[in-house]
Amino acid sequence: MELTVDIPEYISIDLYQKVNKFKDLSAFSKLVNTVSVITDQPVSKIRTLPVDVLTNIANDFAVVADPGQDFHTCFEFEGQLYGYAHINQTSLGEYIDMEEYAKDPEGNLHKLAAILYRPVTEHRFGSLKFVVKQKIKTVKGLVESPFEYYDIEKYDSDTAASRAELFKDLPVDIVLGAFSFFFSVSSLYLNNSLYLKGDQTRMTTMRTQKNILRALENIGAGSEPYIPSHRPQYYQSTGTSQ
Repeated sequence: MELTVDIPEYISIDLYQKVNKFKDLSAFSKLVNTVSVITDQPVSKIRTLPVDVLTNIANDFAVVADPGQDFHTCFEFEGQLYGYAHINQTSLGEYIDMEEYAKDPEGNLHKLAAILYRPVTEHRFGSLKFVVKQKIKTVKGLVESPFEYYDIEKYDSDTAASRAELFKDLPVDIVLGAFSFFFSVSSLYLNNSLYLKGDQTRMTTMRTQKNILRALENIGAGSEPYIPSHRPQYYQSTGTSQ
């Protein structure tokens, strides 16, 4: 039996979610179900294929199956420019919805993406240069502290729900990168807060910050403009002398 397989150029959120549902199955069941999703063929048909054929398909898919993490501050998708919603501008509604969706982060990845990235309503970058990759245009060479240079659409849960469906076709590596960036920056704020309250020594605070910033360097070029601009408040604080 012949079976033509088109390996996708990138892993979309939708494909990532579908394949990830099989992670707890046995090795053979995971292989069969994954190939079924990739080929859009029923499991009953895939089960009739020789094992070596299944393995070859899975190996070809493995080339793109590890999406990694690739954070970008701004990108253009389907003709719309989107900007990352920085944590210091997050509303209560966003926090509430993110907390709910985070109970099943993989299943709700498209919904989390729709919160973290919203349409840019105005920007002050001047002319934008793009790099085309995986069906999207990522913005190249942003200034330091880029979050101060653009405004995004105010958060609305209904609008975000509609955008979440569109984002199912978004490359998953960008969303995973944004998720990691969010948690890293949250950790920086918490680390700084612990020092300012006197619950953590300066040495521990600086060591923790160094580890977090090192992690930020591993999630794509989009984090680079942020890292040198981050100046924790404890460097200026005189209220704690630990």
